[in-house]
Amino acid sequence: MSLWRRLRNDFRVWLLCYTAVVFACLSIRPLWLDEILQLLGTTKASLSEQLAWVVENPGSAPLGWLTQYEMMRWLGSSVFAARLPSALDGIAAAYGVWLLAKRIEIRNPILPLCLFMIVPLYFRYALEARAYEQALCLSVFATLSVLRLTEDPGWKAAVVYALLLSAGLYTLPYSVFPAFGYSAYLFLRRTNPQAKKAFLFATGSLILATLSFTPWYLASRRHWHDSIESSGFSFTLTPKLPLVMIREI
Repeated sequence: MSLWRRLRNDFRVWLLCYTAVVFACLSIRPLWLDEILQLLGTTKASLSEQLAWVVENPGSAPLGWLTQYEMMRWLGSSVFAARLPSALDGIAAAYGVWLLAKRIEIRNPILPLCLFMIVPLYFRYALEARAYEQALCLSVFATLSVLRLTEDPGWKAAVVYALLLSAGLYTLPYSVFPAFGYSAYLFLRRTNPQAKKAFLFATGSLILATLSFTPWYLASRRHWHDSIESSGFSFTLTPKLPLVMIREI
């Protein structure tokens, strides 16, 4: 096999190239409004002040803010430091996609890895000081975990799956939605004894993860409601909404 072919089929080469591109682009664009709003919280003087800011943001969860808060403490206040957690999560997510491709035995796992790396929305959030890329990374590895659980149902795999789901909930609550789909799929295959066992473990993990998020939800929901009421904003379905959604993508 020629050197070029060996390099072309080595996922580490592609991941290294992607890493170089991400780090080269990390500080090119100035911070935009959503990033600035998050940095208003993660640059607070103390952890308690930062958490107080998080609960005032409807639907927010603390883990995505905490990683940025700690990174800013270590590296100082800069665009690079603010966006570095997203960049690292994006690289880890790409590695997770390669592992998923290997797990489901795709003939050439480099192909889904490369397709994933050029998805515009994924690349955009790898360069933004927001929690979306961290949630994506956790979701990718949760998917890998549930695949392992279906192959070998057991407590160890279930605990790992529950921890990843819980971390995802505490990063971005909506990241838990794929887990409902995984449980539904396993439920439909419940006539298979192994799939039925995997369904019970996977659903148990999902319930535990949801219960672990309950204290934060109960502590924050009043603040979320008050924040929405005081903002004066409301949801209105207009013909412009689809265009706004396309622009955001």
